[in-house]
Amino acid sequence: MIWEVLTHVIRGWDASGDTDTTFQAAVSDMLSKIDPGLHIGSWGQIQEWKIDMDVMNDTHRHLSNLYGFYPGFYISSTHGFNQTVTDAVATTLYSRGNGVEDQDTGWGKMWRGACWALLNNTAEAYGELTLMIQNNIAPNGFDMYSNSFLQIDANFGVTGNVMSMLIRDLDRASNDSRPQVILLGPAIPPAWSGGNVQNVRLREIEERRVGKECGSSVDLG
Repeated sequence: MIWEVLTHVIRGWDASGDTDTTFQAAVSDMLSKIDPGLHIGSWGQIQEWKIDMDVMNDTHRHLSNLYGFYPGFYISSTHGFNQTVTDAVATTLYSRGNGVEDQDTGWGKMWRGACWALLNNTAEAYGELTLMIQNNIAPNGFDMYSNSFLQIDANFGVTGNVMSMLIRDLDRASNDSRPQVILLGPAIPPAWSGGNVQNVRLREIEERRVGKECGSSVDLG
């Protein structure tokens, strides 16, 4: 998270109008020295801590060690979607369970679902989405925790999960000048076949790379 804050400062420097070049240099220097933050542990997991102390099958609802995969971008933008990293992400997700065991939160399921979608695992992504709707959504459409109070982050998470299933459009490091790469339909389940989505907003898309499909709608068939 600290890495992403610093890289956003550098990326947006020209647009910010800030003239404090001493501060800019300090941020750049700090960014070059900060710990990479990605360590694969003894049982193949993305470590949550700098030392290898994660407990296998700890079904805690949080996925703090996967923040850099989703909703952040550090893991994917810096290390790519190579097999070693994606296997470690998947191992972490399987170890943390489906979100039911620890307080059965709706947002915990949606966080998992979005990560699974970015791994192109349709079954797990769609499974988390449907499980959240079955377990956590009240008749009024709100996510209710313990049938007593609203957790709106889970409702917002539904959108994040669904969009991650429809398109992979991740942020990038500040020094990455390559054209924005997207993947259409990384995790579209059979239940959605024949549908379409309209007016999806993407980052810095070049027409020659994705064609007119992203202009207004994407066919899910």
